[in-house]
Amino acid sequence: MSTMARPVPVLASVGCGLAMAAAAVPGASGTASKPAAATVLLAVCAVLAAFRWRAAATCAVLLVAVAIGLADPPTVAAAVAGLAAVGHLLLRHAAGGTATVTAPALIGAATFSVVGVIAAGFPLQLPWLPLAAAPAVLAGYLLALRPFLATPTRRR
Repeated sequence: MSTMARPVPVLASVGCGLAMAAAAVPGASGTASKPAAATVLLAVCAVLAAFRWRAAATCAVLLVAVAIGLADPPTVAAAVAGLAAVGHLLLRHAAGGTATVTAPALIGAATFSVVGVIAAGFPLQLPWLPLAAAPAVLAGYLLALRPFLATPTRRR
């Protein structure tokens, strides 16, 4: 389906993409501000290119993630950029005719953003936490896959 068949999701995705780029580096200063600003400029170009090519939307989100890593913005600004990135990707892929913008997707994105902001507010000094993160993610992944990995029982 062409881009012009569904102009509203595409235009809304461009708006979310520009908001994502704007929230990525608010007030960045220091030595990392120039590379972060250049990365955001590339992300804006990718957002505009995503008007025509869907793959550019993913590139824009990745570029904003790099800019956030370079600029180290406040936690809330990074969360807003993440929410805008979710909106950008969901709306851009909804333009193809699929229903990607669903309530569970939006609730999940908002919940993870709020939990991330709250978790960043606690000044924990736990040097072992990065070591525990990988097994915890693996355990959560396996727990989520558990219903799909169960072997069906045979009826006699």
